[in-house]
Amino acid sequence: MLYLHRPRGKLKDPIGGFRTDWSGPVTERMVNSYRKISINNLELKVPGAPLHEKIQLRIVPDKESGVSEVRFWHKDEFLGSQKVKNSELNLVRF
Repeated sequence: MLYLHRPRGKLKDPIGGFRTDWSGPVTERMVNSYRKISINNLELKVPGAPLHEKIQLRIVPDKESGVSEVRFWHKDEFLGSQKVKNSELNLVRF
């Protein structure tokens, strides 16, 4: 299971502009030699990510569609996003 935290403060989001509080879960993962990260045995490609560095994943779940958008960030730079089924992510929120 994946336990996520929510950071406080002003975060820049390329889609929603500036936000005072991020509404979705956040976690970090290390990029491997193939520019992929693994989250709950699910591999995601992260084009343009620096090799062997930690990147931040900001996850925006959508309960209606059953799909979450995983946004990739490195040092306040937006790297891209992917859509993943909520069931594949197995998120636990508290």
